[in-house]
Amino acid sequence: MRQVLGDALRPGGLELTREAVELCGFPAGARLLDLGCGPGATLEYLLAQGYAAQGVEQSPIFIEEASRRGPVLYADFHRLPLPDRYADGILCECSLSLAADKAVVLRECRRTLKEGGRLIVSDLFRKNSQARAIGGCAAGAVTMDELATLMKTAGFIVLAQRDYGEALKVLAARLIWHFGSAEKISELWSAHGACRPGRDFTYALLIAGKASHD
Repeated sequence: MRQVLGDALRPGGLELTREAVELCGFPAGARLLDLGCGPGATLEYLLAQGYAAQGVEQSPIFIEEASRRGPVLYADFHRLPLPDRYADGILCECSLSLAADKAVVLRECRRTLKEGGRLIVSDLFRKNSQARAIGGCAAGAVTMDELATLMKTAGFIVLAQRDYGEALKVLAARLIWHFGSAEKISELWSAHGACRPGRDFTYALLIAGKASHD
């Protein structure tokens, strides 16, 4: 994936990040958390745009690299060591699907956000609840309706919902072009336990606002 996508390890890359942040209308200097910052591509981008950005990563694989690009907190998404009403916005790019308990993570996000704060989730989604996948974020993916329900239960209001399935198709085409065949990609995914979404999945963006009551 990194050979093809670079450091933004997801469909749509930083262009989708830019679009999501612009939709939220964060003011200059807003405090933003990149939950699951990976090697730090989004973190670096947010800092360059003048935001007070901080990465949060629970994988030791990426901590050192991401820390060279900006401030990173090594923490479990289910128990963020941050005060209440700390951030103006939280980004979860291909990270929420990896969470063992999405409801707990969403409650932590709400606790950590200021009143009126925004939660950005871009991730793989199942087109229906029966879709099956092996490994990575695809295995933990839910449908968009299921995530919207989880968000509402956690105390969020869904403000925007956009399907970016074309970005997933573009990624698949780039992978096939790079590695020569779909069979070769399947072999690599199987060997490394990576994400294997299949046709029953799409990629989408959901933006939610923290409800004004506690």
